[in-house]
Amino acid sequence: MYYYNRPNNINPRKKYITVTLEKKEKCGTFETMMWRIASLNELSIYLNRIMYVDRKDKCLLQQKEDFKEIFKNTQNYFKIKNPSRDSVANVAFAEHCCRFDNPDSTHETILKITGRSLQSHKYLSLNKAKDRVRKLFEFNKSVIERTNNYTQKLFRNDSSHKLCVHIERENLLELGQASSLYLTEQLIAFIYKTLKLPLYISEVRNRGVELNFAISNCNSFLITASTSKEAWWIGYLMPEGSPIYYNNCLGIDCKGIFKKDYFPPEWLPLTTDYQGNIILDDNPFE
Repeated sequence: MYYYNRPNNINPRKKYITVTLEKKEKCGTFETMMWRIASLNELSIYLNRIMYVDRKDKCLLQQKEDFKEIFKNTQNYFKIKNPSRDSVANVAFAEHCCRFDNPDSTHETILKITGRSLQSHKYLSLNKAKDRVRKLFEFNKSVIERTNNYTQKLFRNDSSHKLCVHIERENLLELGQASSLYLTEQLIAFIYKTLKLPLYISEVRNRGVELNFAISNCNSFLITASTSKEAWWIGYLMPEGSPIYYNNCLGIDCKGIFKKDYFPPEWLPLTTDYQGNIILDDNPFE
């Protein structure tokens, strides 16, 4: 129809939604983009809109190619549009990275929300569609094949329970959110004390294979750096019912995270008692 030939390729009979970036050349990490595309997709369904990527956001176009190398379904969600600036309504919404805002219906045709990251599990639960999020992040055949080859090489015929521990330091040191050696050892000991199993150290250096390896092979999972986005996505995409433990950050260590909005309620928070022993936190969101 005639409107597809317009320079901005916007259908005036439809409604659209996208996000604001901090800078045109700054899209954030790969895992941040996973949050952005998954949450924005659920928002678009909830609000009966079409999510889109602004053609002027060059880094998003690059991330589209990065996603293409790992996931087989995400390309359908990168709808490139070029709306004129005066046709876009900027609306304050989800301005805090890790706090849920209730979405309200609006009448503007093209909506750009001021939130950049949408890092709350509650956005992914708007339509009770966790299976849709899993479908969105299904891995390419090449990633699966590389993962299977590495898994066979590492585990061979070992079918025992696999407790996986995610440690992240380099990207989080400056923020004061990195995994600490002492606490990591204590957390592992707490979970591992009933498991007498071999220890394996993964040496995967490919992002797609690393994600798929953990999601496919871990029977239980420990997040030692509370704010690690990579660890969060591994835990979220693991099979339903898998025990996901995390270091329950307290006070200033949470760096502004609203824990009730960030951590799914079924995950298992670990903390220390007055004697320094690791225990399950009965009141994780206080």
